[in-house]
This record gives sequence, structure tokens and C-alpha cells, in this order.
Amino acid sequence: METLSVPDPRNPTQRINFDFTDSSLAEARVGEISIVTSEKAPELLTVFCKACFALGRVLPRINLTYRLAQKRVGDRRAVVVVDQMAAILKDKGLASNETSRQSILDLDSLYSAAVEAEMETEAVLMYVERKLRDMEGALNALKSTLRLLEGSSRRANPNLTRAPYDDDTVSTWDAPSVVPELPDNTQKVTTPSGGTLVMGRARY
Repeated sequence: METLSVPDPRNPTQRINFDFTDSSLAEARVGEISIVTSEKAPELLTVFCKACFALGRVLPRINLTYRLAQKRVGDRRAVVVVDQMAAILKDKGLASNETSRQSILDLDSLYSAAVEAEMETEAVLMYVERKLRDMEGALNALKSTLRLLEGSSRRANPNLTRAPYDDDTVSTWDAPSVVPELPDNTQKVTTPSGGTLVMGRARY
């Protein structure tokens, strides 16, 4: 079981855990894509789909946590700048410039903790985004392998019935290439649509 945690922006003394078990199991089986068989393919496809769904559910939660962490940094910065900055600058005898203000912010322990939590959450967010892209890439690679396996099966067994639906093709009925010769006394009638009525059967 793989879990990652980030600081809870609403309660900095607590952490929020995220479960990545499904994606870890799928990652361990990426190497099977190149050797997968038609019999094992459905089960492996399920593993990768499950991992993508799990990451897709986790990602919005981590993104929300990251945004709240950013807000916490902004809130603490506002408190220091509005309520404390002037008094600290006066007490230290410092000129009010960008360097002095940033130094005072950096020395504030609550502000520093908020910044570190924001950075940690951003790192986890980037990790999950990359993890999801990798899983989607593996899933697409597996789908390509399945199409190759299906094509090989059809070549090996030309009598294999084509599936009624295919991701990349649309099946059509082929008209017969040979039309039988008709007796000379056969009556032919041209229909309004341009077809020819032959002994009760229309040929277009």
C-alpha cells in the first residue's frame, strides 16, 4: 500500500493522506504490455483503467489542498504586513523597502511554515499529475498492443468473423462482384430511382 500525505491547510498540526495503491500495482505491471496475450489482456486492461480512475479522483482533492495552502500563505503574509511590519521596522531601525519587508516575512515562523506546506503540497500535486499522464500513456500503449494482437489473429485465421464494431473502422457490406447472366427474354424495367427491376429483384 502506497500513501502520501500533505499538511492540512485548515489544521497545520494534522496531515491529509492519499492512497496510491491502485496506481502502484499498475506501475509494477507496465512491463507486461510488451508480452501480453489475448487471454491476459482484459485483466491487465482492468488494472490500468482502475489506476487511472483512482488517480482521477485523487487529483482534484490534492489540487484543492494546494490552493488552500496558497491561501494560508497569503493570509499569514497579510497579517505580518498589516499588523506587525511597521512596528518591527521601527524597532529594528530598518528602512521600509522590499528587502527589509521580505526579510521580516522570512523570519516569521508561521509564514515560513505556511510556505513549506505550500511547497510540499505543490510537489505532491506535480507527482500525481505526472503519475496520471504515465498511466494514461500505459493504457494507450496497451490498447495499441491489443489492436496488433487482434490484427495478427485475423491474419492467422482468415475465417474469423469481424467484430460488429471496431474503434478505428466502420464495417460495410460489399456488393457482389459478379452478376449472373440473365435469359434473353428477361423483362427489364427501369425504376424511378434509376435501378433496374429484373424478374422481381432490383439491381442497383
